Amino acid sequence: MRAYREDATEAAARTAEEHVAHGSGNTDLVDTIDLSKLLTSPKRHSDHRAPSPLDFARADEALFDSHAQSETVRIPSKQEIIFQGADSQTPDSEVMENHVFTGTRDRKTGLIEWDKDSYTYPKIPVPVVQGYFADQKEAGFNVVTPYVPTVTEHVTYRKLGRIIPVTEDGEYIPGALTKQYNNNKKDPRKAGETATPAVQDYMTDIKSVVPNKPGGDTPVVYRKIFKKASITYIDETTGAYLVSDQLTGELGEAIEYGTATRIKTFKDMGYDLIQDEFPKDAIFDDKDIDDQEWFVLLQHDVAKVGPDNEQVPDAPINPNNPDGPKWPSKYAYEKEVSFTVFYKSTDGNADLPDADVQKAYWVRTLTFDKVTGELVDETEWSPNKTKYYDIYAPVVLGYLQIE
Repeated sequence: MRAYREDATEAAARTAEEHVAHGSGNTDLVDTIDLSKLLTSPKRHSDHRAPSPLDFARADEALFDSHAQSETVRIPSKQEIIFQGADSQTPDSEVMENHVFTGTRDRKTGLIEWDKDSYTYPKIPVPVVQGYFADQKEAGFNVVTPYVPTVTEHVTYRKLGRIIPVTEDGEYIPGALTKQYNNNKKDPRKAGETATPAVQDYMTDIKSVVPNKPGGDTPVVYRKIFKKASITYIDETTGAYLVSDQLTGELGEAIEYGTATRIKTFKDMGYDLIQDEFPKDAIFDDKDIDDQEWFVLLQHDVAKVGPDNEQVPDAPINPNNPDGPKWPSKYAYEKEVSFTVFYKSTDGNADLPDADVQKAYWVRTLTFDKVTGELVDETEWSPNKTKYYDIYAPVVLGYLQIE
């Protein structure tokens, strides 16, 4: 135990007189005195490390027996933890007054023997405050003494940093929402894992961050989303994909494309348009993550040749495609049929008339695939007359018709 000397004669005597004046007949009664009276005595303290008046500023009572040579001194202690910096979310202060130091003071020598030289207050966990981080994980565990009985500790909160979306050039993306870090629920000094925010028309490969500096911002690189689109031309006659044009552009950007040129090319090859799905004023949209796709449906056109629509043989079926299929010869759809009656004599000397010839013309209509040139349909042959006229054999002088 430590002991300190202090002259308290006058204060003790005055306190004893006041005790008697109050009518107490028990001279052994221990009364309460104010240590500030002891500390303000005009007499010099001894050289034994006497405490200063500040050391006893919080002393609230001293008990002594007016006839005894000692007195009891009690000094309460306090640990106060003050939280600051979190605005309206700042936690209330934590105040602990768990211990009172008790000492015995020798009235003549001024020495005080304390029951304890020090007391250590318990520590407490620092609360987690949403949106803020603290400068320590735990507070308290402070040591107080009879001469420094009050300890005040400050815990400071600061705002957590944010995720800042930036371009590949490191520039902030205008209009992008920043995102404050999550709290670390187990450690108020740290930030927790935080998912990166969604930014319209942009994407990042970084799904989350765990900041090393909870108060600093973290730039996260986002790249512009390029959407893909395709326009596919399909041969509905065969089911074949003729061609597919692949396009790429930024979200919201107009698609600079038209189907007219492709459609004309296919028509020149003998195709006929069924449906064009590609819309006017098309844009690369963000309705879903899938690529955009449109179809242009075409079919093989056909062409007929016959008596009602004659064509030049070996000429292109599709005038704008000279290397494509050609028209057939007229003999493919027109033919001449003749009925001939010949006259002859058994001796070969008769003066016979010329042969009697009757002709009929037969026609049909052919339908060709304009793309491949294949014959896809044909009508029956049809004559221009239903029968030949009757022929009467002429009379030949000197000869008799035998059949």
